[in-house]
Amino acid sequence: MKTVIRITIAAACLLLSNPIANAETFALASGERIEGVVTTVRRGQVTFQTDSDQSATHALSALDDASKEQVERWMENNPDKVDVYEAWDVKPVVLRSKAAVTPPNLCTPGFKGIVSMEVTLDEQGRVIHSNVSKSTHSDLDEAAQDAIKDWQFKPAKIAGEHVKAKIAISFQFKA
Repeated sequence: MKTVIRITIAAACLLLSNPIANAETFALASGERIEGVVTTVRRGQVTFQTDSDQSATHALSALDDASKEQVERWMENNPDKVDVYEAWDVKPVVLRSKAAVTPPNLCTPGFKGIVSMEVTLDEQGRVIHSNVSKSTHSDLDEAAQDAIKDWQFKPAKIAGEHVKAKIAISFQFKA
């Protein structure tokens, strides 16, 4: 009985951790169906991760009306994944930064820590989204999140136009 429960729990955890478990059905105007999740939208091109763990990209204009609406709702809820670039002609440059403050509970002699973040900037160089990608101590995450909100950048450019950018930032903490 215990083995059956463990297997059931393990299977449920696997389903919940798999983003394709939340797959939706999208349709092209041609009638072709796509089972998967939207991962990015860039310059009118929608990228899906399909249930077969493949990537498929189609023009937003090639989707049927109901699927366009689904993707547009996704875009509203995920501005950090719409028209965001990780390579540019001109990279973002820090104009204003703020140091992260080590939380008092970690201010012990010799304490050191680091938080690495993925940061999304808008076309004006403002931070619109940040996500901790790696951290040596979970109590540092909030301090890093608070600090990055106040940073300002000279925007990234592609072909002379300001674009959204995803960059990596690390904060080092010492007592």
